[in-house]
Amino acid sequence: AGRAGRPLLLGVRTSMRRRTRLALTLVTLTIAGAFFISALSFRTSMMATHDRVFGEGTYGADDRYAFDQHMLMIYVFLIVVGVVLAAVGSLGLMTATSLNVLDRRRELGVLRAIGASPTMVGGIVVIEAVFVVVLAWVLGVMLAWPITAALGNLMSSLMALARMRGGVVVSLAPVAVTGWLGISAALAVVSSLAPAVSASRRSIRE
Repeated sequence: AGRAGRPLLLGVRTSMRRRTRLALTLVTLTIAGAFFISALSFRTSMMATHDRVFGEGTYGADDRYAFDQHMLMIYVFLIVVGVVLAAVGSLGLMTATSLNVLDRRRELGVLRAIGASPTMVGGIVVIEAVFVVVLAWVLGVMLAWPITAALGNLMSSLMALARMRGGVVVSLAPVAVTGWLGISAALAVVSSLAPAVSASRRSIRE
């Protein structure tokens, strides 16, 4: 168990080495995740609120669809911003991971010299990227709640002006939270694949 945990510990330690790089990548991916989760969560909250006001499965179904279409611009805007930031963050993660590999040439050479396999060396690089995106995912979930709550409060005020009873039922959509975790993991693997292959193929002499 200790031997299996060494790549994880090395990957986590290495990701914390260049804190400025880490902070820039974290900020970008955190905001991307927060916007993505907020978009889906806000839509889920609005649909739940509409069902409560008009009744689920009643004559209000057509009204529900029309309302959803009117709110589509907000959902799309949040998702588009999230996707753009995710693309920027993944490029930043790839760059940071590649630079970390270059900074640690001697360390990786020592690991190979004392018996670490190329697969283990590449795995350390991938784990480093995965740790960063998981941390960004946690921060993104935390940030998504106040964003969704703020949008919910705004809509509650508009509903009060329209004399609609109650307010928006604000909640984070589980599918948004778990979906962004899957997307983040995929971004980590894709962003770290080239640096990981490069590190694993280097000879000990290099």
